[in-house]
Amino acid sequence: MFLKAPPSLKQTLALRKQLQKVEFLACWMIVFVAAAADHMMIRAPASSIPSCCYYYMILYCKFSTFTRALAYTVDLTNAWVKFDGAIPSWLALHHSGILAGHITEIFFLTPKTLSQLMVIALGFQSSHNTWTKKYSLKLYWANVLLGVLSWSKVYSDRGAASEEDMDSTSSTARLCSYYSIIVSITGILLLALDSTLRKWKYQFTVKRMPNKRKDWHEEQEEEENKKKSRGGGCCRRPPVTSSNQRAGGVSSSHLFFVLAFASCSCPICFVSSLS
Repeated sequence: MFLKAPPSLKQTLALRKQLQKVEFLACWMIVFVAAAADHMMIRAPASSIPSCCYYYMILYCKFSTFTRALAYTVDLTNAWVKFDGAIPSWLALHHSGILAGHITEIFFLTPKTLSQLMVIALGFQSSHNTWTKKYSLKLYWANVLLGVLSWSKVYSDRGAASEEDMDSTSSTARLCSYYSIIVSITGILLLALDSTLRKWKYQFTVKRMPNKRKDWHEEQEEEENKKKSRGGGCCRRPPVTSSNQRAGGVSSSHLFFVLAFASCSCPICFVSSLS
């Protein structure tokens, strides 16, 4: 029995991108289902559908913790290979903060109502929106801002609760949730700064024009080689010393002396020679 070879990093990364889209759609489905179930609970308090929806959505959020951990492992491995053993600081901060916040909010600070679950799902979906960059950067950053506001709303709701209603485990988890939000926002800010600097670097980079003079000399050398091959190569022609070739500059030293002489004699000629 032959064993299959393990999938390559490229195949695993493609699978991770597909998983990210599934997680993104699932989080938005939780948002809409939670909103509808919350509305149904108000209209029909005796209905068992909202509680059933709440149970399965919490179960999915707990399961997605493991899929998120696997996806982040692929991301860190890909960055390790791409940057030759170095992982960007924004990636490490963002992924560690999001994963810690996911575990804390679902396993230790489990939302008690459907509205809290809806806000948490809004924060979760913004961490699965990397694939939206190729469609619109504005949409991507707007979604990131929505996630930051959602997580801030979750923490503000936790802070509104009195300290007497929380035990030591809940207070520690709340503190961990606070630091995970800070770490995640720091990673996002570093990513925004890195993207802005790369954009400015691209805009202000001076692109060097192709050296046409070098191409002209290469053409002249090719023509001379053709003439020599036609003449049999028995006699060598003396080098051409016309005024045009001297002005063109056979070497860089010739060109330097010509420009220096022109700059000393007349600055206007120097400017015109450069143009």
